[in-house]
Amino acid sequence: MDHLTVDLRQSLQWVLLLPSLTSLTFRMRNSDDTNLVSLAYHAESLMGLLRTCVILPSWQFQDLLTQGDQEDDEPRERSHLSHLNLELAGEAEANLGLYVDWFLGPRSPFEISHIQNLRIDLLDNEDEKALNRLLRAIGSSLVEVGFYVPNPMDVELAFNIKLEYNSNIRVLSLTNINIEDVDAVDSGFGTAWLLRFLSNFDASNKIERIRLQVIIFDTYTFEEAYSAAGWGQVDCILAEKFRKLEELDIQALVASTDPEVYSEIDECMLDAHPMLHERGVPVAVWCTERS
Repeated sequence: MDHLTVDLRQSLQWVLLLPSLTSLTFRMRNSDDTNLVSLAYHAESLMGLLRTCVILPSWQFQDLLTQGDQEDDEPRERSHLSHLNLELAGEAEANLGLYVDWFLGPRSPFEISHIQNLRIDLLDNEDEKALNRLLRAIGSSLVEVGFYVPNPMDVELAFNIKLEYNSNIRVLSLTNINIEDVDAVDSGFGTAWLLRFLSNFDASNKIERIRLQVIIFDTYTFEEAYSAAGWGQVDCILAEKFRKLEELDIQALVASTDPEVYSEIDECMLDAHPMLHERGVPVAVWCTERS
C-alpha cells in the first residue's frame, strides 16, 4: 500500500480502536506517505505486533519521528509489544537507528520491554549501537531472536552485539550465511562472522535451539569449502559453550535440484558435527533450491 486516502485512513483508524485487536502488520514498499505507520498511534488496545515490514527511505521515517508536534500530546497507555520483525534488507536507504529511535522514543505507542520474539535485518556496521540499545531495552523478556546477516559484514560487529541483558534467549536463528568462499575465513563472509558471533556467548546461556540458513552457490566444491570454512570450529563452539542446546537445524539453500547433490550435502553437514553427536544433540539438515 503506497498511499492512503482520507476515507481509507479514517476507516483504518476505527479498526485500530477495536478492543479485540491483538496483532498488526505494516507492509509498505516505495511509499511516499508515512501515514500508515503513524496510524499505530491510534492502536490503543494493540497487544502484539506480529510482523513489521516498514521499508521507507530514511528521510521519510525521519518525518515520522518529528510528527509529535502534530499529534495529540495527551499521555496514553502503551501497548505491550510481544513480536517485532524489522525486514529492512533490500532498502538501500533504510537506517535501523531511525526505527529504534521511534520504538524507544516518547511518541512510540508500544512498550517493548515485553518483546519475546525479535527478528532484525542487519544492514551495515552502523547498526551496532542501535541494535544494542534495542536489545538492552527489551531485556530478559526476549526468548527468540533472529538476525539476517548480509555478506560481507565486518566481523567486528559480531563481537560487538551485546546480548548480556537478554539472558532468557531459548531460540537463536541466523540466516544468509555464505559458506562458499574458501579464502574468506578471516573476512566478513558468513562462517567467519558466525564463529565470532557464537564466541560472544558464555556457557551459562540458555539457548536450546539454533537455526542456521546457509547459502551454497557451487555444489562442485562444496565439501572442500565447507571443511576449509571452519565448520569444525563451529561444532566445537556449539558443543562447549551451548550446554543447554537440544537441537541444531541447518537449512541449505542450494543452486541445484539434484537429489544426489542434496544427499551429499546432507551427509557432509552431518559429519561436520561429531562433538554435538557425541553429546547426543540431534542435527537436522535439509536442502531446498536457492531461488
